[in-house]
Amino acid sequence: MSRDLMELRCTATAKQTGKRCKNHPAVGALVCRFHGGAAPQVKAKAVERLVEAEARSMLERLGEPDQLGHPVDELLAVAAECRGWLAVLREMMADLGDLTRTDRNSVEREAAIVALYERALDRTGRLLVDMNRLDLEARQIQIANAEAVALFAIVMEVLENPTLSLSPDQVTTARVLMARELRE
Repeated sequence: MSRDLMELRCTATAKQTGKRCKNHPAVGALVCRFHGGAAPQVKAKAVERLVEAEARSMLERLGEPDQLGHPVDELLAVAAECRGWLAVLREMMADLGDLTRTDRNSVEREAAIVALYERALDRTGRLLVDMNRLDLEARQIQIANAEAVALFAIVMEVLENPTLSLSPDQVTTARVLMARELRE
């Protein structure tokens, strides 16, 4: 369980004094049992928070993301992270086992895992559809071509520099070889 969830104080305030409650919230909740922490919807959300914290800690163990790079690469990294999150939740779904349990905590935990999985599946699907609409592969090819043209221009400028004292035939040969290599 996340340490942050353990160290919180109840977020409610007392009606008489207007001061913040000093009680600890129910496990995974934001309020204590006196301020609604025993309500079914609060308990369900608390279980969802605990499951999400557990899944996020599992995701952190997969490794730290690389430093920021090109926006297209970053978008692909986000998609990979979404797929990683989905894989973690899929693993948690596989561990559910028998769905005939009757104890309330197990049922709420299972429901929270299923809800997180369904939400992650939906969001990952939407992200992949949106990325497909952006036609990222074609844009990456355009970027690579623009970089190749710029590199070609730089190399040609160096080759045509009079201090190198290359003959026109040598420059032409170098130009043909570079053009062939860049096309490949």
